[in-house]
Amino acid sequence: MNPKPNWLPAAVVMLAVVNLVTLGLLWFGRPKPPPRRDARGFLVSELQLDATQVRRFDSLRRVHFAEVDSLHDEMHRLKDALFARLPLANGGTAIADSIGNVQAGIERSTFNHFAALRQLCNPQQQQSFDRVINDVLRTMRPGGEKESGERERGRE
Repeated sequence: MNPKPNWLPAAVVMLAVVNLVTLGLLWFGRPKPPPRRDARGFLVSELQLDATQVRRFDSLRRVHFAEVDSLHDEMHRLKDALFARLPLANGGTAIADSIGNVQAGIERSTFNHFAALRQLCNPQQQQSFDRVINDVLRTMRPGGEKESGERERGRE
């Protein structure tokens, strides 16, 4: 007669405990992302914009977001067309160039948006703007802090 191994129940219990600890670490041990910065609020506060400047800034933002959203839609369309060409293994150069042109348009739009905001500022506010703009732009980079908001999607 074969005696039953004594270690089998202990091994099963040990594996169950290890699995539970692993699941607990995965669920509860995740580091929380840093709080998202509100770039609009930060700029309004840091630049000490008055009510008229805030209204103009909000108008600039609406126009900028509409323009960039349109450019993003175009970029997605172009990327779909580019990757639809994968089976052909050629012909993607012109589309890739077009994607680059759209990205350049996004960069121009962002630059013009912030240049227009700077123009709204008085000389003292412009000095503050020049001091903080790189921090604001850093929040817009992929992987950088991004603000929360319905329309911002990681942009200003």
